[in-house]
Amino acid sequence: MRKYFLVTLFIFVLIGICSIYIWLIPGLPSVNSISDQLLQPSVRIVDRYGRLLYEVIPVEGGRHVVLSIEDIPDTMIWATVATEDKDFFSHPGIDPLGILRAAWINLQGRETIAGGSTITQQVARTLLFSEQERFERSLRRKLREIILA
Repeated sequence: MRKYFLVTLFIFVLIGICSIYIWLIPGLPSVNSISDQLLQPSVRIVDRYGRLLYEVIPVEGGRHVVLSIEDIPDTMIWATVATEDKDFFSHPGIDPLGILRAAWINLQGRETIAGGSTITQQVARTLLFSEQERFERSLRRKLREIILA
């Protein structure tokens, strides 16, 4: 009797895993497509003395330049981490305690108030999801965000 119970349990778990996979994975964007979402930088053409001759400013992005991480001041990095995700350097891209805390807050308020997203999840959502999915407040979107993070 115990053997049949374990086989049945195994089948139900397998069906559950397959159902969750079918619900979450199809249409999940590739992490390799992040570079496709980045805006083109402005182009500045200068003469040999450094005087600006011409500037090309993309219509959709405006004036901006791509910075390497070394060009961003440490104080800016630490301020962002302190504000957005204090445990950024100690978790693998998701913060299970933050997600549980947000779920508890949402249960108490009976609506989606908090999200518990890490910086990594925010980047995945902003650069990989469509505009429609990005602003959707659903369990499915949150789980897809966690997979990508």
